Amino acid sequence: MVYFSRALALGILLLFFALPSFSTNLWPIYQKNVYPFEEKEVDVLGPIFHYERSRDHKAFGVRPLFYWTRRGNSTTLEFLYPLGKVSRGAKEKKSFLIPLYRRQEEERKDVWFFPFFYGEKKGESFGGFFPIYGTLIDRFGWKKIEFVLWPIYTREEGEGFSLVKVLWPIFSFYGGGGASGIKFWPLFGSYHIYGKEKTSFFLWPLFALRDRYSGKEVTERRRFILFPIYSDYRSELVLRRTFLWPFISYTRSEGFRNFVQFDLPWPIIRVKEGVGENEIKLFPVFWERTSGSDKKVSVFWPLYKFTLTTYRKSFKRSHSFLLINRFSTVYDSSGNAVERSFNIWPFFYYYRKGSYTENYSLTLLPTRGTGFERLYAPFFHIFSFRSSPERSQFSILWGLLKGGRDEDGKGISLAWIFDFKKTSKGIHFSFLKGFFEITHTKDGRRRIKLFFIPITI
Repeated sequence: MVYFSRALALGILLLFFALPSFSTNLWPIYQKNVYPFEEKEVDVLGPIFHYERSRDHKAFGVRPLFYWTRRGNSTTLEFLYPLGKVSRGAKEKKSFLIPLYRRQEEERKDVWFFPFFYGEKKGESFGGFFPIYGTLIDRFGWKKIEFVLWPIYTREEGEGFSLVKVLWPIFSFYGGGGASGIKFWPLFGSYHIYGKEKTSFFLWPLFALRDRYSGKEVTERRRFILFPIYSDYRSELVLRRTFLWPFISYTRSEGFRNFVQFDLPWPIIRVKEGVGENEIKLFPVFWERTSGSDKKVSVFWPLYKFTLTTYRKSFKRSHSFLLINRFSTVYDSSGNAVERSFNIWPFFYYYRKGSYTENYSLTLLPTRGTGFERLYAPFFHIFSFRSSPERSQFSILWGLLKGGRDEDGKGISLAWIFDFKKTSKGIHFSFLKGFFEITHTKDGRRRIKLFFIPITI
């Protein structure tokens, strides 16, 4: 088995380094782009082994196992997508393998190799062995977290106070100069974080009261009374009352988001009126919502949906049918179309931005720039086409028939059957890789092969 693995690895290396001098298309064993320019693409065994190089990046992948890219000073390795990834840049380094491993180095060093973890931030180290013992710094909104036999004992430090949890979530004790109180969940609890929050509950969530503060003034108040029968929420700008949560509710907002909203019952009927915000919904028959310049309309969801989204210097219009079939156009501030995509799932995907165009057949997820597109999508691309002012190329059946053109010329090939190229240097035609072959250069020289034997003219 060891010798077989070594032989296979050696064979792959030969395909990448020896075959380029021999041919451009030995489908499905070996292929490279059929037109000459600075960029280079090589595929071995269909879409499985892939290599590409251009002016600003390199990429190599063994699909669907891993895909490596380098662009400038940044490198990314994706493997077992979406479970694993390693990325390195000028300012940060990140890596993970869900759910076992995670590492991040930026402002802080943070390493998790479940159940072990360790790290450092601002010269202070932390680590542990979950759930036996450990310490965390600046995580989950707390300055420091210590645990022993979690969830039996946990101690969390906030701004001027501490919280001790025993048999979480049952017992909690607040102490220190900034807080006091106790929780015996779900029977009763009362605690006060001075200047921030005051909460009391009995038979949670049947009866509960929570106040949030800014200094000595109450900025938010939430009440549960025989929940879910009645609850309300109040702040300086918002009032929300709910009956039989979440079905019946009334919301009023003041300030720059001045509106009134009724849900009777949610999520079927909604009426919302306000300054710049309006919504009417009779789900699933009809739904229309406007917020500023943005707009969404749905008719017999999920049959049809229209979306208008505005950005700082552009806006986007999208029409979707049965959720995933979508036609989208991005316009600039003058109303000119600058980007367009069209998808009929799963048969066809089209994308154009400026003078660049690409389209594919059999696209399970119409995504761009994702690990799914790099590691899985090429297996489904029976037909692919990419075009720009500098070059274009197409491929059918993973390169059985492929062709393209660039600023220097054009070419087409059908597996090992024939190759044709026309460039500024001349014309080349080959049938059965040398059974019959002719090359005619611009200076008038001709080279011929017949039955794989070179003939000089």
